[in-house]
Amino acid sequence: MNMKKKRLTSLAMAAVLSAASVTPAVANTVTNNPSGDEHTTIGIMEMGKSPVNVEFEVPLYVTMAAKSGDTEMTMPEGYDISNAAVPGADSYDIGVTSMKIQALDDWEIVSTGTPLTSLTQMIFSIGDCEMPAVAKADGVKNVPLSGAFVDGGKPKAIAPGASLSGDPKGLKLLGTIKGDPRTDKKAAAQFKITYTVAALSGTGEALGSVYVGDDKTAAGFNTP
Repeated sequence: MNMKKKRLTSLAMAAVLSAASVTPAVANTVTNNPSGDEHTTIGIMEMGKSPVNVEFEVPLYVTMAAKSGDTEMTMPEGYDISNAAVPGADSYDIGVTSMKIQALDDWEIVSTGTPLTSLTQMIFSIGDCEMPAVAKADGVKNVPLSGAFVDGGKPKAIAPGASLSGDPKGLKLLGTIKGDPRTDKKAAAQFKITYTVAALSGTGEALGSVYVGDDKTAAGFNTP
């Protein structure tokens, strides 16, 4: 999913892709590098106690736009996490069990209530889950799950064929920025979001882990 905007200062949030295998410990790679733009190489690894039918879909990257004079980022619709499995006896609910964020370039995220003092600062949330303050020097940071990602203190279950938001418009992406004049700049990767997705039991407990990202060590995912 990519929303193209001309004559706007844009940024790309590197996110994650889809398609976990039904067989544990399978790794695949997908490269997204159109026209030399900066995007993220994605690796997918599934580990579980037994083979389970887990398939999911998350956008590979998202382009948001910071427009001159506006205090709100222009966001695309349709960003979501979907359970692509076909409903059936061998299918499971899935849920996001952890999320991490890393700043890749000159933009940084600040916490709600923090004054925006730079054109490259923003307050950002996904599905009412607020991203923590993060700058490039901070490395990878954990994101406390909240909002659309949790239900009763546990990962929100996504049934086969359903999406996390349950809305065709997807999860709401909200970015607040400094409303000063801006000049045209090329879109560049600014933030990487890494999700860990797992099949869930009927009580919301993880049956196994599915890592999605391009550096499993940096994302805190350890394999035997």
